[in-house]
Amino acid sequence: AGEQILLGKKELRESYTVSVAAYVDDTSWAACGRQQMQNFLNIAMDFFNINDVEINPKKAKVIAINASSQNRNIPLLFGSPVMELQVAQKEEGVRVLGVWFSEDGKLKSHMQVMHNRVNNIVETIKDKMITDKQAAYIIQRVLIPTVEYLMNICVLSITECKKLETKYMKVLKHKC
Repeated sequence: AGEQILLGKKELRESYTVSVAAYVDDTSWAACGRQQMQNFLNIAMDFFNINDVEINPKKAKVIAINASSQNRNIPLLFGSPVMELQVAQKEEGVRVLGVWFSEDGKLKSHMQVMHNRVNNIVETIKDKMITDKQAAYIIQRVLIPTVEYLMNICVLSITECKKLETKYMKVLKHKC
């Protein structure tokens, strides 16, 4: 709905109300400790409230690196209504900008995601009626860049590389 306001003799100002839908995805905060993180979350919640943004704290995950067991058990609060945030298990992977991190620093979750992506693409193209050139294109333009991006936080051993390569080379050879 528009509203007109007359200012002086020649000025005319119009204002409109617009409904907007927005999504807050992949937001990451890093803090030196629990109290600093709670302060960040409080400020963020104030911002979300001011801007009428709804947040689902059930989707949030916390990685507590080097936290004492006592500090680990004190919940971080977030959302409206306020809820306790879920703390990931030490070995559980949490996605940050498309790569997976865990408190224990091991890349088990990340490696599993990498293998799942390769398996998914290989299984998808295996039974499709496509040519060898189309399969090669998908592997070169989709699969390999996906794996390359996931490798930004790790270095694969030759054995791991061979395991991944064998999966897509097998399907490519069957297409030839």
